Amino acid sequence: MNHVSPQNEKPRSITGLDDSSSGMTNLLDGVTSKRPKKDPKRITRGLERVTKLFEKQNGKCYLCGAEMRLPKDFSERNVRHPLEATIDHLIPRLRGGTYRKDNIKAAHAHCNRSKGSKLSRST
Repeated sequence: MNHVSPQNEKPRSITGLDDSSSGMTNLLDGVTSKRPKKDPKRITRGLERVTKLFEKQNGKCYLCGAEMRLPKDFSERNVRHPLEATIDHLIPRLRGGTYRKDNIKAAHAHCNRSKGSKLSRST
């Protein structure tokens, strides 16, 4: 049995919303992020911390040994250049790791993401 939709009926998208931007705007009205905004002082501390680690490690990633880039800022952005220096926790925070000096090193953003929440090879 073939089901034929009427000629004058608009096809619906897989989301059930029309393609106009107003549908998406209405969908997101009143939605707020659960993540609190980062304190500017905390962002500055993060940039200072990664800069100190970068200098201490002579600009080398502790995971692969290649040169890193210093980040221009350390804001909430999640997209970083793969060669940008980030703070990596030898014992991941997910597993009880802290921000203590003996638990953090600088690593490429790519290497850090690849490592994920695994324990570091150097622990």
